[in-house]
Amino acid sequence: MKERLQKMLGERTLVLIKPDAVMRGLIGIICQRFEQAGLKIVACKLVFPTRKLLDGHFPKSEDWIRGMGEKTLETYQEYGIDPVEILGTANPLEIGQKIKEWNYRYLTLGPVMVMVLEGIHAVDTVRKLIGHTLPYKAGPGTIRGDFSINAPDLANVVGSACKNLVHASGTTEEAEQEVANWFSPAELVAWQRTDDFVHFVLGEFTENQTKGGDIMQYAQLEQTLNSLREVDPRNAAEYAYVLAMLHKRAGNDEQAVRFGREAIALFDKCRMDTMEECAARNVVVEGVALPDLIHQDVVRDRLQPLKL
Repeated sequence: MKERLQKMLGERTLVLIKPDAVMRGLIGIICQRFEQAGLKIVACKLVFPTRKLLDGHFPKSEDWIRGMGEKTLETYQEYGIDPVEILGTANPLEIGQKIKEWNYRYLTLGPVMVMVLEGIHAVDTVRKLIGHTLPYKAGPGTIRGDFSINAPDLANVVGSACKNLVHASGTTEEAEQEVANWFSPAELVAWQRTDDFVHFVLGEFTENQTKGGDIMQYAQLEQTLNSLREVDPRNAAEYAYVLAMLHKRAGNDEQAVRFGREAIALFDKCRMDTMEECAARNVVVEGVALPDLIHQDVVRDRLQPLKL
């Protein structure tokens, strides 16, 4: 149950609030829609995208580029527009390459608010909230349907990408790649909304509410540990220690040993020669007070009589 719950609640997607939305002061209301839908922001920053960042963001396949061109041709056909007159070609690949370059220029017009949203069915929920890629097809109540004032055929006439306010990952695989492109693991913050427990753990017939709360607590801490393990083993070691202590208190000796051993292994990767290097990075985590000085021997001592 724990692993399934963690996977469901931990689904992530990447969102770019594009320069046109930032410049129109729409960041707040866009974020509000995501939060009202039960999603939580686990990373967020305002950046001026570089070409290198955009190279890592956009797919490079010819099929994807051609697909953009084909969508443009569909719009032109719908409105009786001659693509050769506007774009100088009716070749979908050539049109797609033009649009990709316009997108690069569009996203470097000004700052972009880039964020990672987390929650149940995060990818599909966000796509539903933002609406169709082409604003004129986005329904009322969606972000693009309510706020976008641009159209692809209009944009192409002036040699621009369609300014549609927001980008969101299309699949969980795409989200994983995009999140890694824009954020380091250390920038992703694990935390729990107050309604997570009520909606996703506390069922009407739940007999053991404490166990449900523990599952949520441990899942969030493990997520933090996983995000820190490779980039900050010193901090990760303390989170492993906290998980070991929590499992020990709960009588889960097997898990306490598992995380205790991981804490020791992580501390072994770090220099622990001076008082400063042994000083705890955290004071209290989830009710567990960390020793002022913490290292491998302290972990073994605090987790006695478990055999680590």
